[in-house]
Amino acid sequence: MKNIFIIIFICLLLSSFPLVVAENNNNNYSEALAGLVNPDMLFISMTKIRNSDGETFDATSGNIQVAIDSTSSPGTVWVPSGTYNPPDTILIKEGITLDLCGATIKPLSAYGSIVRLEKDANFWNGFIDCTSIVMSDTDAAVYLSGFSGVVSGDTIQTIKNIRMDGKVGVGSNQYYYGCGVFLNAPSGICYRALFSRIHISGFRYGIRMFAHGGDIQENIFKYIGEYANYYQLYLEASGSSEISDNLFDMFEAQPGFANTGWGTGVTECNIVMKGDCHNNLFRSMFFWDYSVDMKEMGKMSLNLDASTSNNFVAWTGGNEGDGTPGNSDYIDAGTNNVLWKLPIYMPPSQWDTLHFLDDMQDAYHTTASGSGTWLGLESPYYLFTETDQIVNSKGNTFSDIQLALNDLEGQPGTIWVPKDTYAISSPITVPEYAFLDLMGSTIKPTSAMNVITLSKGSMILNGIIDCTEVVLSDDQAAMRVTNLVSDYHLGAIIDNMVLLSSNTKGTGIYCLEQGQLYTSVCWVWSTRVYIDQFKYGVRLQDNYLNSGWDTYVNADVFRYIRINECVYNIYLKGSSGSEVSGHLFSYIICNPLPAGGTLICIYNTGGACLYFDKVWIPEFPSKMRAYNRLSLEDHSSYGSFFELCGGTQYPGDYTSNHMGNWATRVKGITEGTPIPSEIPVLNETMIDDYYFQVQGGNPGPNKPNVPSGPCLGKPGILYTYETSTIDPNGGLVYYMWDWDDGTPLTWTGPFNSGQTATASHIWSAKGIYNIKVKAKDITGANSVWSDPLPIIMPFSFNKPILRVLELFFQRFIIPCVFNPMTTIRILRIPYLFLFVLSNYLS
Repeated sequence: MKNIFIIIFICLLLSSFPLVVAENNNNNYSEALAGLVNPDMLFISMTKIRNSDGETFDATSGNIQVAIDSTSSPGTVWVPSGTYNPPDTILIKEGITLDLCGATIKPLSAYGSIVRLEKDANFWNGFIDCTSIVMSDTDAAVYLSGFSGVVSGDTIQTIKNIRMDGKVGVGSNQYYYGCGVFLNAPSGICYRALFSRIHISGFRYGIRMFAHGGDIQENIFKYIGEYANYYQLYLEASGSSEISDNLFDMFEAQPGFANTGWGTGVTECNIVMKGDCHNNLFRSMFFWDYSVDMKEMGKMSLNLDASTSNNFVAWTGGNEGDGTPGNSDYIDAGTNNVLWKLPIYMPPSQWDTLHFLDDMQDAYHTTASGSGTWLGLESPYYLFTETDQIVNSKGNTFSDIQLALNDLEGQPGTIWVPKDTYAISSPITVPEYAFLDLMGSTIKPTSAMNVITLSKGSMILNGIIDCTEVVLSDDQAAMRVTNLVSDYHLGAIIDNMVLLSSNTKGTGIYCLEQGQLYTSVCWVWSTRVYIDQFKYGVRLQDNYLNSGWDTYVNADVFRYIRINECVYNIYLKGSSGSEVSGHLFSYIICNPLPAGGTLICIYNTGGACLYFDKVWIPEFPSKMRAYNRLSLEDHSSYGSFFELCGGTQYPGDYTSNHMGNWATRVKGITEGTPIPSEIPVLNETMIDDYYFQVQGGNPGPNKPNVPSGPCLGKPGILYTYETSTIDPNGGLVYYMWDWDDGTPLTWTGPFNSGQTATASHIWSAKGIYNIKVKAKDITGANSVWSDPLPIIMPFSFNKPILRVLELFFQRFIIPCVFNPMTTIRILRIPYLFLFVLSNYLS
């Protein structure tokens, strides 16, 4: 009995002490990243190499590879501007993007290729200076090797905005070394690499492809400039290997000048093809100064050997001969389509690579590479963040999309639109060189109109145009591009868009030349687009009616497009004296209307030199053949190429009535061949895919506050806890709670940034538990775990004296709190004592 009284006395004494309760700290501090302009845009001024895991490295030559090796895949490494002398080949590993941010890689000794890319790797925005080393013919500034395994997705590697310079002798010491770009396939396949805005000068091989055991297929080279390479393009396949289905477009090759001491005829040949090279497309190729610096020295513009076949080459400069052996301009000893000759004229300024590529280091993330575009930004290190207002790259916010676009005042810039539905009563015009990122938003016109009109060099991406509640006329479109100024710059970009109608009226994408002299709709690039239930899915038309070739709708690219249930899936029409030509359609689905509702999948009259590569027409026999509908009605003014799956099995499936100096070719893919998975379908994944590589720079939410709530309780009782955190980007936040009892970890939410989040839990057994929580944002970027909150779950006391003490102490129950700044943990002291005593007595 005496012991009992002693215990009661001690408990009363302990309970009389004032309880020290630490104040809760909201922990609302900002990330220590320089240049936080406003909650919607984050700029980072880099002095160190940085990766998407948040790690930093000293800006030394050897640390570029260290940073790559340390980065989680997929991820990105950013390198501050400067000159780096790496001691060995830089290997960009699978899933990693290396962004040089304007830096120069300059090797000081010959050790092989300078930069090598594995599958799904990317290399952007900088310089490779090889002028101080002597390279072998198998070494390259940028080297890609054949790979094996599962291949899926749009592009396997991207190499963009890179300048490469090699070492070349002059005068009597004229030597050329190495390759600028080398695609080497001793095995496996070099497949679907995208090269864009590349300048290559002073190598033995500007671009070299060598298939000798493996294959090289479906690579794209666009906006390429070459200067003073001994061979500008050199393609060679040996044995059973092949080089096929590659695209070269908007390509300028300059041979160097004979009067500069570089010798006579610096470039030996612009294009060489040997072995099984077939179905390659060379379009808009400009061989500048051929007549001055190559022809008079007996150099060749083109040399295709007898094994080459079905390659299409359209070029300017060095095409005035007849193509026979011994001709001083070019040789086609194979069976290729090289009969479409362009006149020799001054190339547009876009292709004068020595000028427009000189400022490459300022041109970050061009074309359709997601929201982190370079246009109009004050810093090249823009990292995409979610916004809750329409905001432009000047940092101004708006409630109206057109007002945000107009605020750019004719200067390049970007508009970000937070994900929502926007009803518009008047059309939206995207000005020249403005980018409109809808970020998953939906645009709904309230009346019939041309919903979006794109100007020269503009871009729209990541959203939905919903015309299902209006009735468009035939000449009204969800997306319209018309009458661009004829200076041959990039026309426009449409990327990751959904275009919807419901009544087979109007047009999805409409490229229209309206009859204005000396204008064009050229080089419009559309990719990852879903088009549903219009009269015309994609429509290209030139309405100029007078003689002379002064207006153009040509050289537009459509890749990974799904056109669903339209009367005419693809419709091309040229008028007398106009030109609708040179278009590329690749990986296209034309899904017809049921019961013969689709009249013709592909209709062409007056178009010329068209290239349709891998077009699927699902269910053609039941939906079209049974109703005498056509997969293709072609009236090309010059021959074209069509490769179709569905609608080629019988002569009545299609018609071709070309009117030119070479024939149209129709190639059938076996009906029933599966549709490639990379062609987009209408789902959230498609329109929400706007983070791309730049999401790796997102630091994620701040460390959550330590959970607050009861720290003492009983098993079997539901208890509720709360926490909060700040997302530096102002976006939505999810939470994952770890209850320390083996309960599976799951995400809850979303919650607004800074909003208190609650969660409840029941513990089933006695014990001491440490609960903690972490957060993630909508891009998946995680915070670190919070500091833990200790929880005591004693069993229900069955001894009378302990039950009396428990009831006595309940008058002191308050939530436990924890201050991470002072590291003070406050447990209910009497309850702790009681818990220990109960275990002792039991």
